[in-house]
Amino acid sequence: MRDDSRHEPGQRYTIRPSHMLTVFLVLSVAVLVVLISNLPLAAGWCLAGMVWVLSVLGYVLLRDVWLQAAISCVAFDLASQQRITLILRRGAPVAGSIDKSSFVSPYLTLINVTTDSGKHRNLVIMPDSMDKVDFHRLRVRLRWSDQG
Repeated sequence: MRDDSRHEPGQRYTIRPSHMLTVFLVLSVAVLVVLISNLPLAAGWCLAGMVWVLSVLGYVLLRDVWLQAAISCVAFDLASQQRITLILRRGAPVAGSIDKSSFVSPYLTLINVTTDSGKHRNLVIMPDSMDKVDFHRLRVRLRWSDQG
């Protein structure tokens, strides 16, 4: 009997906050702030750049890493035909399709979604964002879902 995941019914994956992604983003932003501070620009422009970078970091941490924003995706349902439904912390579920530009690797999975309303959304999933077995199952399903 052949196990064909393309015909597998929808499965829900729950996402939890990622410590790995927190460390990566904070270290990346720290390097960027040091680089901005060393640019040959007026102090006001450097300060504005640093404030902008830090505010974006705060937004990304709240929405995508710590999952505390109302629009944070805390779970998603994968269905056949590259369909996905995002379950937000507060609000109605958002249906869409998985873009072919999504990226799957053992340490990072990036799911690019185009919602039915035409908006784009990205899910960054690290190994500590979900159970080990679910993370593996997700990677296999995404990797082979567009084959054949």
